[in-house]
Amino acid sequence: MTVAVPVLLPYVWTLDGMAFGDGTAPRYLNRVRGWSGRTSPRTNKSPKIGGRGDWAGGSYASARVITIDEGTWMPSSRAESDAAVDALTALCSSGDALTEYKLRRTCGTRDRWTWCRLDDALEPVVTPSGLIRFETQLYCADPRWWSGSPYVWPATPFQSDAGGGLLWNGTTGTSGDGLLWNGTAGTSGGGVEWQQSAGAGGGVLVVQNLGNDYAPVNFTMAGTGGTGLTNPYVRLESTGDVVQYDGTVAVGDSVTIDTGTGRVLRGATYVSGALLRSEMFELPPNSTNTITFGSTGATDQGLLTGYHYHAYQGG
Repeated sequence: MTVAVPVLLPYVWTLDGMAFGDGTAPRYLNRVRGWSGRTSPRTNKSPKIGGRGDWAGGSYASARVITIDEGTWMPSSRAESDAAVDALTALCSSGDALTEYKLRRTCGTRDRWTWCRLDDALEPVVTPSGLIRFETQLYCADPRWWSGSPYVWPATPFQSDAGGGLLWNGTTGTSGDGLLWNGTAGTSGGGVEWQQSAGAGGGVLVVQNLGNDYAPVNFTMAGTGGTGLTNPYVRLESTGDVVQYDGTVAVGDSVTIDTGTGRVLRGATYVSGALLRSEMFELPPNSTNTITFGSTGATDQGLLTGYHYHAYQGG
C-alpha cells in the first residue's frame, strides 16, 4: 500500500521589506523560534496582607521574543556578497530609536504579520564556501498577529434630520390641496406634512473581528458640509465605550484616532489632550460589532471611515 506523503508549502518570510524564500534571491530563514503559539500570561497580583493568597488583577499576554537561529544567503560573486552583507546589516535600523518593523510569514493558506525590533546583534558571517550565515533575536512588544489585509469599514455618514419643513402643495381647487407627506405637486396624498428632503441616513455600521484576540481600530471622522462636526464620537454598542473628540471638525478637515496606540491626528498632525472621552475600545475575539457614529450638533454633516486588522493569538 502506498501512503501519500503530504506536501508542506514553504514559508516566505519578510523582515523590514526584505523577502526570504520567495525566489527573488537565494536567501532564507531556515530556523525560526517563537513565532507560533501563545506567550506566557502576565497576571497582575498583590499579596493579601494578613490573609491567604493574593489579590489577583487582570491577566494579559507577555511580549514575544522571536529568534532567528539560522539565516542564509548564497551570493554569486564577491560584489554581490559585499552588497548582501551590507543589506543584512542594515535590517531594522532606520536610525529612529522608536521605529518598529514588520515581520511577516506567508504560505499558501495563511498571511500574518507583527511589529518587531532587533533585540540582539546581527553579524553576517561569510563562510569559506561563500555562503553568508546570520542569526539574531527580535522583540515584539505586542504579541498579537494581524491579518494580511485590513478589514476596511464602509464609509458611513452622520445621520441628520431632513430639511424643508412644511410646504403647501397646490392651489385651491386643484388636485393635491393641503399639506402632503412626501408628496409632489399636482398629486393626491394624505397626511399632514411634506418633507422637502429625506435627510442623510447612516450613523450605524456593523464590523467583524474574525480573529481570536482583541483587535484595536483606526478610524477617521471628517466634516463634509454645513459647519462640519461638533464633538464627534464613535461608540461600541456592546460595551458603551466612547471615543469623542473635543472640538469642531470643520468642512474639509478630519480627525484620525487609533485605539491601539491612543494617537490622535488632526489632519496629518499629532495632537494631545484632544479628547473628551478616551475609552479606547478594541473589538472582542470572533465577534460582530455595532458601532455608532454621532455628533452633538443636530445639523452637523460628516463621514466616518476606518479599518482594523483581525487579531490572532497564534501566527
